[in-house]
Parts: sequence; C-alpha cells; structure tokens
Amino acid sequence: MAQIQVLYIAPNDEAIEQIVSALETAGPELSISHVDSASAALAVLETDPVDCLVADQLSSGETSAVVDAARSRTSTLPVVWVTDEPADRVVDSFDGHTEYVYKQELAEQGGLVAHRIRSVVGSATGSAVQDTDSEGQNTDSDSDVDSECTPAADSAAADTDEPATAATSEEIVDRSHAGILVFDSEGRITLLNPAAERILGLPAADAIGGTCEALDMRTESDESLPLSNRPVARVLESGQPVVDELVSIPTDGDRRWLSISASPLADGEAVDCVVVTLDDVSAEVELETTLETVLARMTDGFMAFDTDLRFTYCSTQAINPDRYPVDEVIGSKLSDLHPFLGQYEADLRAVLESQEAKTTETYIPEPTAAWYRARLYPSESGVSVFFREITEEKHRERELEQYQTIIESVRDGVCILDSTLDFAFVNDAFADLTGYPEAELLGANASLVTDSEKLRELDERRQQLFSGDDAAMLTGEIITESGQRLPVEAWMTPLWLPDGERGTVSVVRDISFRKQTEATFTALYDAAHDLLSARSTEEIAEIGVEAAASVLGFEDAIVLSYDEELNVFHSLAYTESAEAHLPAPLPISASDSSIAGRAFFDGELVATDDMSELPEAYNPETAYRRAMFVPFDEHGVLFVGDTETGTTTEQTRTVAELLGATLAAAFTRLSSERRSEANQQTLAERTAELETLAHTNELVEALGDRLFDASTREEVEEAVCSILTDFDRYSFAWIGAVESRTDTIVPRAAAGTEQGYLDWLADHIAEAGCGLVDEPTCRALTADSPVSVDRIARDWQDAPWQKEALSRGYQSALSVPLTHNGINHGILSIYAGTTTAFDEYTKTVLTEFARITAYVIASTETKQGLLTDQRTEVELELTDGDDVLSQLAARLGTQVVFEGFVPQSEHSLLYVSVTGVPTATVETVAAEIYGIERLRAVADRTEIAVFELAVSGPVLAATLVDCGAIPTEIETDGTCQRVVVTVPQTTDVRSFVDRLVAEYPSTTVVSRQDADRGVKTPETFQMELLDRLTQRQEETLQAAYFACYFDSPRGSTGTEVGHSLGISQPTFNHHLRAALKTVLTLLFEDAHNEPLDR
Repeated sequence: MAQIQVLYIAPNDEAIEQIVSALETAGPELSISHVDSASAALAVLETDPVDCLVADQLSSGETSAVVDAARSRTSTLPVVWVTDEPADRVVDSFDGHTEYVYKQELAEQGGLVAHRIRSVVGSATGSAVQDTDSEGQNTDSDSDVDSECTPAADSAAADTDEPATAATSEEIVDRSHAGILVFDSEGRITLLNPAAERILGLPAADAIGGTCEALDMRTESDESLPLSNRPVARVLESGQPVVDELVSIPTDGDRRWLSISASPLADGEAVDCVVVTLDDVSAEVELETTLETVLARMTDGFMAFDTDLRFTYCSTQAINPDRYPVDEVIGSKLSDLHPFLGQYEADLRAVLESQEAKTTETYIPEPTAAWYRARLYPSESGVSVFFREITEEKHRERELEQYQTIIESVRDGVCILDSTLDFAFVNDAFADLTGYPEAELLGANASLVTDSEKLRELDERRQQLFSGDDAAMLTGEIITESGQRLPVEAWMTPLWLPDGERGTVSVVRDISFRKQTEATFTALYDAAHDLLSARSTEEIAEIGVEAAASVLGFEDAIVLSYDEELNVFHSLAYTESAEAHLPAPLPISASDSSIAGRAFFDGELVATDDMSELPEAYNPETAYRRAMFVPFDEHGVLFVGDTETGTTTEQTRTVAELLGATLAAAFTRLSSERRSEANQQTLAERTAELETLAHTNELVEALGDRLFDASTREEVEEAVCSILTDFDRYSFAWIGAVESRTDTIVPRAAAGTEQGYLDWLADHIAEAGCGLVDEPTCRALTADSPVSVDRIARDWQDAPWQKEALSRGYQSALSVPLTHNGINHGILSIYAGTTTAFDEYTKTVLTEFARITAYVIASTETKQGLLTDQRTEVELELTDGDDVLSQLAARLGTQVVFEGFVPQSEHSLLYVSVTGVPTATVETVAAEIYGIERLRAVADRTEIAVFELAVSGPVLAATLVDCGAIPTEIETDGTCQRVVVTVPQTTDVRSFVDRLVAEYPSTTVVSRQDADRGVKTPETFQMELLDRLTQRQEETLQAAYFACYFDSPRGSTGTEVGHSLGISQPTFNHHLRAALKTVLTLLFEDAHNEPLDR
C-alpha cells in the first residue's frame, strides 16, 4: 500500500512522542510529521506533499487558518480534528472529508485513529484505503463504518440536521462487501448490514436484539467458542480491539471460515458499543490448506523460520524425517541440527533485518556434501526458504567456465539512434565491429550497416518502445565496411535526446562466437543422437570422425581402437585425406614413446601446436604439425591434425574432450549391449538346452517304458513312431526298410501328420532310384549315417521333396539308420513343424536311440525265432570270409568246426573242434593269427580236440545272430564256409540274406526248408531258461559247458574257466551254482506244465 503523508499539528507536550509512535505502529503505511505551530505547518505545506491534516487546537483561529491555507491549495484535503468537545461542537465549517477523534483515543486506540485517517483519505481520493493490522495485513473494513456506527456521529448527524450525510453513511454500510455489526454495551446486536446477514445466515429481523449465542462458533482447532470468550464479549470486558480472529460457523453441511475484527466505541472510559467487521476467508483457508499440500509435494525443500530463527515448518524434501523427527526440528535452530549449519543463520538474520529477498548458493560439506541454491523470502514474522540441490548444475557450470570467461570478456558495441534512425553516438567497440571510422558513422543512417527489411523491423520495435513497452531485444546481421555480415543481437531502450527528440540506445553484441558455439554443440548433439543408434564399432568411429571434422576445425581426423592383446592402435575410421598424410600404415604402437600411447594411458588430452617440438615422440615422416590426441576411456584415442602449425583454443580442447567423452559413452554402451546380448544369448541357449534335455529325458523315458515291452518288431516300430509324434515338437515319424530287389524303401510303421507324403516319396524313388533322391531318408541310407535338415524352406525351389514337405507343414527333418553291430534294420525319419528342431544334443540322443531301437529289433527277432513253432532252415556257403575261424582252418590245412560262442564285452569266447592236429601245433598257429588273443585246449578226445579261443573283431556266428538267424552248424576248410542257420518265419529270409550279403558279399543260398516245432522244444526250453538266467549266470554256464567243465574227467577246472571269464574261482562257483539251480528248477518244477520234446 502507498504511504499516506500525515501532518500532525499540536502543541508540544509529553504525550506527543507516544501518540506518534502509537499511530505509526497501528498504521505502518502512515508517515507522521509533527509541527507545533501554524507557521511551521504552513512551511511544510509549501514544500512537502500532505495527504491528511490531523489538527489539534493551537489557539483561537490559528488552526483554522492553517486548514484554510491547505484547502486553498487542495480543496479536498482530508482533515481529522482532535478535540475534547462533544460531537455537536466540533468545528465543521469545512466542506466534506472531515473526521474527528477524541484526544484520549490518540494514544489509547491508535488502531481506531489510523482507521479514521485511512477512511477520510479514501473518501477524498475516491478509492477505498484498506485497513491494516499491526503487521500490515489488510482488514478490509469499510472506510465509513466508524462514523456510521459511533453514537456521537449519529447524534451529530441528527442534531446538525444533515440527513444527506447520514444517508450516505447508511448506504456505504449497506453496500459494503464486509459484514458489519454493531453491539451495544450488553452484547446485543443493534445493527447488521446485508453482507453480515448473508455471511452469518441471520435475517436482520431475527438478529436485532439478539446475542448470536445460537451460532456454533469454533476455533481453528475445531473447539467450540463460548459466548463469554467471543470477540464482542472480550472487547466489552477489556476495552481493547480484537483484530483478524479466525473462527468458523456452520453453513450448508460445511463450515465457513470468518475473520473477525471488533473495535470498541466509548464516550468516556466505558465502552458504549462494539463495531464488528466480518470477512469470509473460507477461500483463503482452503488456499492455505492447499498450500500446505503443495509444499508437501514440492520437489524443492521448504523451511520456515520465526524471528528468532527457529523452525516453524519444514517439508520432508528439506529434512529427512527418519534422521531428524519433525517434532524435534520444529522450534529448534539450524545449529541444533548440525554445528556446521549454524554459520548459515547469519544469512537468515541479514534477510530478516533488511526485509529484502536473497538467493544464495552454498556448498554444505556436512552432513550432505552437496551444493544448494536457496531463496530466502523475509516477512515481519520470519523467513521462508525454498532450496534445491544443484550439485550436478555446479559440476556443469565448472565445465562451462571457460566458455563463460570468453563470453564475459567480449566488449559490446553501443550506439544511439535519433528519431530519423541516424547515428547520434557510437563507441569504439561499435566502430570496430562495423569496420567504419567513428566520424563516418556519426550522422549516417542505420541503413549503412543493415538491410532495408531489418531496418523496418527496427523502426517498428522503436515505436513499440515509445508506446511504453520494456526494452526490446533484436537479432540480425551487421553489414561491415568489407561487406561481411556479422550476426548480432541488440538490446534497445528508449531515451530522450538533448534536443528533445525521442531516440534509442542499443547495446550491440557480436554473436558470431555464440552462433559458432551453437553450431558446434548442435553438431555434438546430432553426433550423440546418432551414436545412440550405432550398432557397430565401425559405425561409431565413422560418426566420430565426421563430428570431429565438423566441430574441431582440423584437416584430418582418425579414430584409433586399442588392441589390448597386441598393445597397438588400429584405425577404425578416418577422413579421406588422412591416408595420404600418414607416414606409415597402421597399426601404431601404444607404447609410451608414442603420443597416442601417452594420451591413452594417462587418460588426458594431449594437444600440441607443433609436433616437431616433441622430439621424443615425433616421427619426422609425418605431415602433421598441429595435433590433438583425445583418449576415450579404455577404447582408444581420437586423433585430429593439421599439416600447418597453429594454436588450439581452450574452447576447442573442451569440445574435443566432450566429443571424446561422447565417443567413450557410445563404445561403452555398445560393449555393454553386446555383453548383455551375449548373456541373453547364453541364457537362451542354456534355457533351450534345458528344455531340450527335459524333452529328451521325457522322450527317453517314454521310449524306454514302451520299447522294451514290445514283443514283436512291428510293435517296436509302431511304439517308436507313436511316441515321437506324441510330443508336440514332432509332426510325423516313420520307419522304412530297403527292398534290395527294387531299390526302394518300404514303409514299415508311421505316425503323425503324413498327408500322402510317403506315397509321393515312394513314387519319386521309383522314378529316380533311392540313391539319386536327396530326401534325408535316402541320403541317410546311402551314407549309412544320420542326415538332418534344419531349414527345409531354404532353397526349396531346387528340391522337389522340400516343396512337398513344406506343403505339409514340415520345417526340419532328421533321418537316422537303425543299425546294430553293423547290420541295418531300417531307417527312422522324423519331421518337425519348426526350424532347427534337431540340435546337436537332440541328434546325438536320437541317434543313440536309433541304435537301441535296432538292438531291440534284432533281439526281438532273435527271441521270436527261438520261440516260434515254425521256422526255416537255410544252408549257406561263403567264400570270402576272413574271420579267425577261416584263417585258423587255412593255416592248419584241416577242417575246423564251430561248437559254440559266448559273447563278452571286450572279446568273445569261441569254441571250435579240430580233427587230426596236435594241440601244440594249434597253439602255435593260433598265436600267429591277429584277433586271437588267447587259446586254451579244453578237451582232447580221440582224433578230435576242442579249443577255447578268446577273439576280438568280427565273428561269423555273431553276425548271423545280428542278421536275425540262429547258427546251428558252421564248418570251414579255410576256403569255403558251410553254414546252417534257423530263421524264424517271423523274419523274412530275403531280408536276412540281404543283411548277410551286405557283410559277406559272396554269400549264396544252398537250400532252405520249412519246419515245425512241437509243443515245447529244446529251443523254447532254452529261451525260457535264458529269460530266467542273469547275464553273468548265462555266461558262466555256457563257458563251463563249452570248456568241458562237466566232462569226466573235467576238461577245465573252475579256476581256469573263471580266469577265462576274468573272475575268481569262488565267484565262478557262486554263479555256476546259481545257474544250475535255475536249470534244475525249470526242469523239475515246471516239468508237469509242458513236457519236453526230446
């Protein structure tokens, strides 16, 4: 609020100072000047502005003379009379804007007097002058309330017969937005205006004569306020005014907040009535509540202190409540929180005393070790502080200090243009900027240094300034004497020229440096943006070279990558002209003898105006002189160079360091992304491996459960196909066998989504032949090894089978031969609906499973052959056999007869008989044959000797079993082997022969004969016996039998047989007794079930 200049005219006495002090305290906007004589008052009126006269009676006529003189200058000058007379005797001969107060009110009721001064001044100036409390806060009391509500005023208006004045006062009260009530000395309402009716919800007819006791008036803490403690009762009791007391009353289901001020009116010492003003401050209270919420949500810290610099409020962003509980902080000082913080209380004290806001930036080492910017706002009740941490900002400021130093050192040009845009003044800096002499510029038009379009804009902005706008900032170009266009900015302010013309003064700054800096940082920003999406070190290097060439101002740029294994730098990218300037092809040594190595290992930029000044690291063959080596962390060095000497500015160094840091961040990001991708890939691979392992384990478990339960080959093959396709991974599986006569593959079992694929494949093989078809099944049969296709869709146009497979949803395939002991039992082909369904682990598992399947097929066929009642006896001849049996017969020159064999894991025990050859000769010849590891004579009968051979390598008897037959006779003279085998009718004889021919091409069939078995043959007995014997028991029993252990006399001792089996004699006896018990049990205990067919 503007100051009100008050001239107080009164004779000197002891109470003058007390009165002046009371008025200035009650009205801070009042400036009181006291004079004690009429002459002094007239002197002040001659020289100083006066807004109001407060006039005491000096002597007869003197005061009136002063008022007359004042009114002669300002007819509406307000006057407040100080009197001891009744109201009807107050001097009132002046027109309007006159008030009066009693002398005793000057010192005792300063607030009332200040209110009347403001009221009369407001009435004179035609605007409301708001009341203020002792702290300068507006009370919004109506300016004429006192004169309206004071009984003396009412009496004066009535006695002096001035109805217009009374009517005006009543109108003011009625129209006031503030609620106004008058209470008599007993606390009853005698008057309330419409605003009070609206605020309190009390009709005047109901309120007049009442006490407002029915109103539920409550305090700020929501406690009920009894009638005796309400403002009117307290004013009546104490005679002291109540200012801005906050209470609430009920309204429409909510509560309305009121600010109540009550002033006593007295005629003498007793209070006759009380004037109460009401203001609805609900919005302000809500705003204050909202403000508290906002302060709690602010990211800035907020603290409030009282005049003793003690906390009255602190937000959680300002002080950590976990470390400093709020109830301990409120009421304490900064120094109470931490001794180091006590030094900042001086800033609070200075702001409080000066009542001027202040911004500080301070580093607080303890307890936060951070920079803060604080804004301190004073009031009469204390200091409010908003602050935030600016540590990062400070760090950035340090990085840009060198730029600020350059900018601050630039001298700006100053010029003054008159009303016609002619230069009226220029300084030396402006003349230097334009290139024109000062004498040539003065009097010349501004068009000399700018173009017409910019000149029109300049004139338009000047007119806006002349119309009252603030200073304007223009940007454009200055055209120098040489014709160069310099970018500038100008701050323009209006001023009056000495000749009375309107002109402007402009501060013109050359912003070429700024433009260049903006371009540099724009290029750096663009480079940084591009580096965010770079996906390779080469791409990062290319971007770095391009950025270096555009922002650093050197001829060449090279990005050197450090190779830690070789301790050298390799070039990743370079400018086109750099290749011609390099003294030798890269790589460059990273030792300390090279400048690049020094910059890299020290981690600091190395810049030189002339590289030849560094003889210890200078290569005379290089074309470069001025150069910089900028390290970018552990990744390498950025080199920039010129072929001429020169100076590198600090700005260029800083930009180079920023570019180096940007490159380092890009390389680090790429390395991190690659590590992350590698980790993700590894994790994905391991997850896939685990999933594959789980899938394979489930597959093996399912196959194991069903495979060994199958009793026929068909059941085995069907189980394999169905189990494979039960898994979602595989769409189709089938097993086929080769038909040698037609060179085709005959499907034996299939499961899954076939959709006619096998029919198409059969037709295709029939047309081209199996060996010429590149379908995986044919390729696997031809190569006798697994064949997989990870992506059938790749180059599908070149192979018909791929098109057919894709049309049925097959994406990958695997074909595995079913081979056991070198004998092929068919081919297993699997097709999946996804690509790469057969990784190396899966292929290994399925290949092993195919081998097991082949073994089960062979075992099943052998078992079927032993158990079947129908069989085929086939006699064969072989002339190309070179197994140990044929070699032994050839070298002995006599016939060797097969008696039996016992397969072992490392070797097999083969039992043969030889006629007419001494045992010593047989032993000598056997020792010379490769594959016979050991020979022992088992029995030496007349002319015939039986021998046990421990042999390794292929054995014809074992091959016959693997092909599906049971050998009954084998004899050879060394050139031809005669073989008789039993083939079960469940086994195709031609398939058996084909398998055998694959191993022994000279095989020929001599004869074949079908035969039936009885109810229980020795073979079925043998099969049942073998089912009951363990493997070790079977081996022991067979070895003992063929070694003539049961002959009398024995052909072998238990120790000898045990040695042949690789076990001790007690272990041999143990297994033999167990085997014999099983034989006798089967013979005697089961004899009644089925008689043996002897």
